[in-house]
Amino acid sequence: MPSNATFAPRWASPPGDTIREALDERGLSLTQFADMMACSPERASGLLDGAEPISLELGRRLADTIGATTQFWMSRDAQYRDDLDRVNADRWAESLPTAEMRKLGWLPKTSDWHERLDACLQFFGVPDLRTWDDTYGSLLATAKFRTSPKIRTDEAAVAVWLRQGEVEAQHLNVGRWNPARFRDVLADAKSLTREKDPAIFLPALTTLCASAGVAIVVVRSPQGCPASGVARRLGSGNPLLVLSGRHRSDDHLWFTFFHEAAHALLHDPGLVFVDELAPGSPAASDVEREADKFAEDILCPRSLLEMLPSGRITTRDVIRASRAAGVAPGIVVGQLQHNGMLGYDQLNSLKRRYRWNGSNLEIA
Repeated sequence: MPSNATFAPRWASPPGDTIREALDERGLSLTQFADMMACSPERASGLLDGAEPISLELGRRLADTIGATTQFWMSRDAQYRDDLDRVNADRWAESLPTAEMRKLGWLPKTSDWHERLDACLQFFGVPDLRTWDDTYGSLLATAKFRTSPKIRTDEAAVAVWLRQGEVEAQHLNVGRWNPARFRDVLADAKSLTREKDPAIFLPALTTLCASAGVAIVVVRSPQGCPASGVARRLGSGNPLLVLSGRHRSDDHLWFTFFHEAAHALLHDPGLVFVDELAPGSPAASDVEREADKFAEDILCPRSLLEMLPSGRITTRDVIRASRAAGVAPGIVVGQLQHNGMLGYDQLNSLKRRYRWNGSNLEIA
């Protein structure tokens, strides 16, 4: 991308603009121009609007018909293509949540649109928009989104969140992917649900998962990205789990972790599972139902919930069930609410709450 020292317009003028001026000066119509160029009116129209690239042969015909040199027309078309790429890339950069990215420290401050574009490309680790499309456009194309129709999803914001997950995972020392070891790790991870402080349980969880070849990071999601978590594979073949901490409660955070762990263990490694696990949001596919059940069975099996009183469930009932399950009380509350055994306005005081301090999740 150009520096400020080089003039780079924020627009793209096709060679057709120059051709039109010459045709207007001579009073020639599109049909006459097509006849002179020995091509169809459709192709002649494409030359005017920039849809038809100027080949060496077309450049020669333009030189003979309109004037100037073949090289002039070839260079004029090449400049247009470069400018068009730059304009499209600028529009792409405008679609990104750059203000939030700067606030979170993911993007440096920039003084103009050139610098902003360069910074956005550097954030994604790509040289140009075509490479971004090949990499992240393809990634989004393979994504399986579980989202609520009531919540707007901005794919540009999702791509930013996915990329930041990659960036943070690069700092982890992750072993070789070992599914059997990861299943064992999940039992140890369950015991961490009783720890209150993310500053304590998140590093421990990261170390446990890394020992089985799984990278896990918690990344704050920008506006437009309603994801609770994602499960995908890195280029190394290692699973990457990204949690957003979006609902800032222990029941939601831990259910999301075990749900994404299920995707890593049970489902197509070639897919990207982007999940917005909103309270009361039912699973819409067998894969999602399987991941839900996997998380539920580890945290608090339904058989344990069904042992609770059929009438009014009390705080004491929940604490007793949480001890039997080996999890924090808030997780039992979340499961009871999810299964319709409690209202979403009941016993929420038993849930542990978190807050964001910049990019760090901490106890509220």
